[in-house]
Amino acid sequence: MMYNKTQTYIFTNGRNVLNMKKRIISLFALVLALSMALCGCGGKTIETEESKDLDSSIIATVEGQKISQADYNFIYSLVYNNMSQYSMYYGADWENMEIEEGKTIAEFMEENALDQVKQMAMVVELAKEKGITVKDIKEDVEKQKKEVIESYQGEDKYKEFLVASHTTDKAIDRYLEISAIYAKYYENLTAKGGELKVDTKELEKQFLEDYKGKWRAQHILVSTQAQQDAEGKEVPGKTDEEAKKIALEVIEKLNAGEDFDALIEQYNEDPGLTKGNYYIFGTGEMVEPFEKATDALKIGEYTKEPVKTDFGYHIIKRYEINTEIPEFAQFKESKLQEKAMELITKKVKDAKVKVEKKELEAYMKKWAKERAAEAKKAEEEAKKAQEEAQKNAEAEPAGDAKTEEKAEEKKAE
Repeated sequence: MMYNKTQTYIFTNGRNVLNMKKRIISLFALVLALSMALCGCGGKTIETEESKDLDSSIIATVEGQKISQADYNFIYSLVYNNMSQYSMYYGADWENMEIEEGKTIAEFMEENALDQVKQMAMVVELAKEKGITVKDIKEDVEKQKKEVIESYQGEDKYKEFLVASHTTDKAIDRYLEISAIYAKYYENLTAKGGELKVDTKELEKQFLEDYKGKWRAQHILVSTQAQQDAEGKEVPGKTDEEAKKIALEVIEKLNAGEDFDALIEQYNEDPGLTKGNYYIFGTGEMVEPFEKATDALKIGEYTKEPVKTDFGYHIIKRYEINTEIPEFAQFKESKLQEKAMELITKKVKDAKVKVEKKELEAYMKKWAKERAAEAKKAEEEAKKAQEEAQKNAEAEPAGDAKTEEKAEEKKAE
């Protein structure tokens, strides 16, 4: 992590709430990853009061693959939890805000969740064409069974998750299977001679264009702010004079040919940066003195004088942004994932799909009313607790006065 203009140890990546729609649209990959950690419990099925109805209610069919209300609800709950960040900006009525012309956030979430369950159903069909079936991923699935219950600290907590998400153990197992099938399918697509190919030279060009105007740097911070030791105890910050003296010593060692990484390990007090790591940042993402000093450096140079900020003194070294860094491999992987999703989405458009709209809409309206009632109850309880706390606070001085009065009486006796 890194410090930004708010003077906290946070590296700001520049995203804002308006980018959330783009992130949600690509949530499918996240769902597959999450489902690896949200599997069933093993030999027996954990039932809730809704389980039977949710599993038997079919809200859509994609090329013969049936999608239950439980399947849909699991995905919807993930989308909802992600999108609920809008409440910080728009308050309690955030679901009714328009995310695009003529479409509210509530409508978008329901539509997006439906798109994703269609894509997941399609994965199974496409994997079959490659000869991949549930039998091929049985061991992968079974490995996760026991771990999930432990992660929820037992069956009771896991059951609470199912109830809160209006989903079922069977639906979670299904998505665990699909995630494993997708992993095998994706492996097949991207293998040598596979269906998915990317032009590496073109990607390199695109990557460097995307990162144009950004900086890549390491730094050694000698902090003037209070720190925490290994036991979590606060250690007072150094004085300005002490910090500058140490920073100058570091520069002397660099001038003598000592390794920057080794000195990071020895001196650096930025908890977000360790030996071998670095920051990549754009305009406005770091405090101004840090950004200006980095921009003034040539590739491979370090600051010959300590750079002062509210956090202390920095020695900064600038590095080239090239296609050898891990970010390019991640960029390339993301493009392959996008191509895989484009393939799946195209297949969904061409597939035989039937959606039971009335049944789905009726259930979602019921769930929305339930959430509204729960929110109102929580608001009332919070208000009551606040009033109670205020009442107690007002009563305390009177109690103290009575205690003092009794003490005076006792003294007089």
